[in-house]
Parts: sequence; structure tokens; C-alpha cells
Amino acid sequence: MGSSGEAWNKEKEDVMGNRGRFGKYGDIKRVAKLRDARKRPFSSLRPKESNAKERVLSQRKLHKIRGIEVRPGHNEDAEFVRALSERAFEKYGDYGDVIAKWLESGVGEAVVGLREGRACGFAMIGTTAELGALPGRFELLAIGVVESERRKGIASRLLKEVLALAKTRGGKELLLHTGSDNTAAIRLFQKAGFEVIGVKKGFYPRGQDAIVMRIEIL
Repeated sequence: MGSSGEAWNKEKEDVMGNRGRFGKYGDIKRVAKLRDARKRPFSSLRPKESNAKERVLSQRKLHKIRGIEVRPGHNEDAEFVRALSERAFEKYGDYGDVIAKWLESGVGEAVVGLREGRACGFAMIGTTAELGALPGRFELLAIGVVESERRKGIASRLLKEVLALAKTRGGKELLLHTGSDNTAAIRLFQKAGFEVIGVKKGFYPRGQDAIVMRIEIL
């Protein structure tokens, strides 16, 4: 997919600067950034609903596709999010508590996938000043699936759900960071329509580079 025009091109240098998601040291400053973000939680950006027909994902009933249910994430999911994040992202840093706190504080908004009533994955979006705080710009903060449920289309399903969620929140584009060595994730995102827009060197706490990707929300 193409860019959104001259405005995006002018912003790209700032987006792809040497500053990581939490300042010049990349993700290492995540805790301080989380504390500041609590003053203006992601939930405050949600539009008011004028009638029942306009209700967004956070008030939808569960629905099933290929045996997978998807529902909004709640504070009660924090322990699942913490445990899965610890396992899935350990290679890059200590993300378990951080991502769980994003959910609990309202910094991020999540969807959770379930099979036979048991959580098997989640995806989370939020706004981000580090990628340029512009109206309509959102970031995929995290996406993960339990190991036994991978390669079954669950991640693709969760990705579609958060793209739809971002759109209901007025999103025009979604950006993300992923490890430059995470070829499976890069393929997943490219298949969904994301484009690579650059690389951030030493972005993660354990020193890995991050690929930055972007998709327009149509």
C-alpha cells in the first residue's frame, strides 16, 4: 500500500529518527513513559456512542470465526497478557509487567482471542507520541499467540480486529515495531498490507534492531 501523501513524507524523518519508542535509549524508558501516559489514557480518546447501532468492538457480543472467539480485553485479562508477553517477548526485554500495565491503565486497548473459552492470544493498540502524535495515528503495541495455537490464523484474525478497532477510533494509519530478526512477524504484517518504512538500531532493551512498519487504514 502507498503512503498518505506529502504530509506523511514530511513526517517520516521525525518518525524514523534515532529516538526509540521511549526516548533516545529505545524501549528502556518505557516505565517512565507509561507513568506519564496514565494522565491521558487511551480510553479517553474513544468517541461517544449516539445509539446502540454505533457501538464499537468494546461493546460487541462475542463472535466466532474458525472456532476462535474475539472479545474486548479487560483488566481481568492482565495476568494472561503478562504471562504471554513474558514468554513471547523475553528475547527483546522484560515486557510482561509493562504490557499488562498498558492494559490496566487504559494506555492500550486490547482484543483477546479465545478457543473453547480459553484465552489463546491478544493484540493491543494505542496512541504514541514517539511516532509522532498526530490525529488518526495509532501504534500496534503488542500482538501474541500462545505457542500451541500458533500458525492457525489466530494472529491474522487478531490483527484484522485491531485494524477495525483503530478505524472506529478515527484511525487513519497504524504503525508498529517488530524485531528485525522476527521473520515470521514481518511476513504476517506484510501479508496484512503493512510496508517497511525503516529500521531503528538498538531499539530494544537487549540491543536488537527494530523494523518499523506502517499501513493505511481504509
